[in-house]
This record gives sequence, C-alpha cells and structure tokens, in this order.
Amino acid sequence: MMKYIIAVAGKINSNFDPRITTVNPVKEGSLVMYRDSFGNALLPYMADAYANAYFSRGIPYQLSDVDTMNADTVVIERAERFLPEMSQFPPVLTAKEVSLTGEEESTATDAAWDVKMKPQGTVVQVSGRIKEGYLDTDSRIYLRINGTVYEAFPMDIADGDRLDDNGFCLYMPAELALADGNDLEVLITKGDKYLNIYKNIIEEDIIQ
Repeated sequence: MMKYIIAVAGKINSNFDPRITTVNPVKEGSLVMYRDSFGNALLPYMADAYANAYFSRGIPYQLSDVDTMNADTVVIERAERFLPEMSQFPPVLTAKEVSLTGEEESTATDAAWDVKMKPQGTVVQVSGRIKEGYLDTDSRIYLRINGTVYEAFPMDIADGDRLDDNGFCLYMPAELALADGNDLEVLITKGDKYLNIYKNIIEEDIIQ
C-alpha cells in the first residue's frame, strides 16, 4: 500500500471540498490544480508530488491563484463531457495590453450588443456579444478601453435553450475603470485588417 507524507492546511470534510491546500515537507515545487470530481482520485497522488499544492473546483478558474501560491506547475483536469462548458466561463486572468500593427477600418459603430462592465473584486469584467455575420472562425476580438487595447476571450453565452457563440469577455484591473464612463471600442480581425465595429461610452454595471 502506498503511503503519503502530506498534511492538509485547514479543515476539510472530504476530497469533494471546493478548495484544498496541502503541504509535503519532503518534496519540492508548488502546484495549482483546477479539477472536477474526477480529480478526487488524483488528489493524494498530486499532493504527494509537491511541497505545496492547491486544489480548486471553482469555476471560472481564478488564475491569480498561480501567483498567490507561487506555483511552478498548473494542471487543469476536466471530464470530457464538461469541456464544452469551458467556453462559457473564460478564466479570470487580467488582460494584458497589446499593440495593433495592421490596418484599421471602421465599418460600424453598433455591431456589438449586451456590452457591460461588472466589478468583481480587484478586476472588472467586460463582456458583450457581436452581431451575427461579423466573426469568422479564426477572428480575434480586441477591446480598446480608454485608449488602451486588450485581447478578449471568445465566449459562449446562454440565450434561452441555445448558446450564442459570438460573445466575448475580458478582465481589467478595477483601478483602470473610470466611474464617469469608459470609452469602449470593439475590433475584430478580418484577414489582415482590424475592423472597428462598435463605439460607445460604458459605465460599470450598465448594459448598453
């Protein structure tokens, strides 16, 4: 029988707990593992392999955990039948500034809808939908917010009994959101061009 030299930080009821932290004084390295119930059987083996391990069942994945735990290894375990759900819950990861180097063309100002900014702790979630017919399967989505450009995650949004696969989402630092309104533009790639398809002023918690 395999023996483990691990300790659990804090009180837990079982491997089903939403968050579990373990320590192993005879090993090295730090792990963050995002899992579902299928990861329960893996937990003791993974905990035994690292000096520090953090296991989370939370959705969406809070990727700030990686910095908080100073992890050198990140594992995502997800049952195959749940993989489609990942497109509905992009990870919470602060967007990085990007530079657009190609030609930019303004083709519309209202081709996005359900655009909103929602505070979530230290970040603000910016999300919305793009009207049918604008996106190709390989289109990238960018948001220019108060003059700074970020790349957004594509996102499926539940709409009754169907999924709208024209959604987008990104997370920006809360201190960059302006209380009196934010200039927001949506740009998408089309071939070698950037198409500017939406412009508006958006306030936090306001859908426009």
